[in-house]
Amino acid sequence: MIIFAALFILASFSMISFIGMSQIQKTNAEFERVINEHNLQAALVTKMRDAARERMMELWRISLTTDPFAREASYEDFLGHATDYIVARDAFLQTGLSDQEVMLSEELNKATAKSSAYHRKIADQFMHDDPVSLAEMLNKTLPSQKESLSALNRIIDLQALENQQAFNKATYEVEKTVNLMIILTATAVFVGVILTLIIFRNNAGMRRALQQSNEQLLQSNQNLEARVAERTHQLWQANANLQLLAHYDGLTGLANRALLTEQMAILLHQAHRESKMMALLFLDLDGFKPINDKFGHDAGDRLLKVFAERISGNIRSSDLAARIGGDEFVIVLSDIQESKDAEAFAGMINAALHEPVQQDGHELAIGVSIGISVYPHHGEESEMLIKAADVAMYQAKRDGKNKYKVFDIDMLEDGEGPHIIREEQQVYSN
Repeated sequence: MIIFAALFILASFSMISFIGMSQIQKTNAEFERVINEHNLQAALVTKMRDAARERMMELWRISLTTDPFAREASYEDFLGHATDYIVARDAFLQTGLSDQEVMLSEELNKATAKSSAYHRKIADQFMHDDPVSLAEMLNKTLPSQKESLSALNRIIDLQALENQQAFNKATYEVEKTVNLMIILTATAVFVGVILTLIIFRNNAGMRRALQQSNEQLLQSNQNLEARVAERTHQLWQANANLQLLAHYDGLTGLANRALLTEQMAILLHQAHRESKMMALLFLDLDGFKPINDKFGHDAGDRLLKVFAERISGNIRSSDLAARIGGDEFVIVLSDIQESKDAEAFAGMINAALHEPVQQDGHELAIGVSIGISVYPHHGEESEMLIKAADVAMYQAKRDGKNKYKVFDIDMLEDGEGPHIIREEQQVYSN
C-alpha cells in the first residue's frame, strides 16, 4: 500500500508536468514561428520600400545630370532597383499572408504599377533627351509614390499589430496552461494526501513517507513554476526586441525613418507652440560606394558605424540623428537662433566626418554633402523639410560635393517645384 500511494502521487505529478510542459513548448514554438515569419516579412517590406525610394532617387539623379555616362549609370541603377523591388515583392507574396496583408498587397501592387509606369516613362524621356521639367516630374510621380509608401507603411503597421496579437495569444495560452496545471496538481495532492491518511493514519513510518513525498512534490512544483516564469520572461523579451527593431537602425543604433517621423511630429509641435526655429540636415556620403565595392560590405558597415558614432558625439541630447538609407543620414537641430547656427553646425559635422578612418591597415577618407532646411521658412511639416533639405543636398553635390547648402527656391528648375515649397519659401526671411 505504501508503494501504491507513492506511485499514484508521482505518476499523477509526472503526467501533469509532461502535459503542461508539452503545451507550453508547443505554444512557444508557434510563437517563435510567427515572430520569425513576421520578421522575414518586415525585412522584405523594408527592402521593397528602400528599393522604391532608391528608384525615385535615381530618377532625380537622371534629371539633375547632363553627363551622358552618369545618366546611363543612373538609368541602369534605376532598372536594378526595380528588379530588387520585384524580387522582394515576390518573396513577400510567398510568405504566409493574412487576409488583411493580401488586401494591402493588392493595394500596393496597384499603387506601384501606377508609380512605376510614371517613373519608367519619365526616365525614358530623360534618356532620349526629351524635355521634362522638375515640376512635371514631381507632380506626376510624387502622388503615386506617396500611395506606394503609404501602402508599405500600412503593411508594416499591420505586421506590428499581428506580432502583438501573437504575443498576447501566447501569453494567454501559457497562463491558461499554468492555471490548469495548478488545479490538477492541487487535485492530485489532495487525493494523494487523503489516500495516504487513510492508509497510514496510525503508522509513523508511513507519515514520514508522506512528508517526504510532499516535500518532493513541493520542490517539483517550485521547479515547474520557475520554468514557466523563465518562458514568460523570454516571451516578454522577444516582444521588447521587436519594439527595438521597429524604431532603431539595426546597424548603427540610430533612429530609423519610422522613429524619425514620430519624433519630428513632436519636435515640430513643440517648436510651433514655443515659436522656435528648427533645422534639418540631410547628409549623403561622397565616395562611399567605391570604398564599399573595393573593400567589401563588412568594411562599409564598419565605416557607417564610425560615422554614426561621430554624429552622435557632436549633437545635443535634445537633437535627433537618424539613418534613413544606405549612406544617408538626417540630423534634426531642435532649437536654433538663426539659420547660420545650422550652417555652423554643418561645417563642424562635415569636418568631423571628413577625418580619415584607419581600417585593416588602410586609411579611408570620404566627404559628405549636406542639405539644410529651416523651420518654419522652408516648411512646417517633416516631409516637406526633408524634401527641401534633399534638394539642397543635391545642389551641394552638383557644386562639387563635400560641402553644405541651405535650401533656396532657385534650386528648383525654372523657379518651379512643389506648390507647398513655393508657398513656404515666400515667407523665408534669411
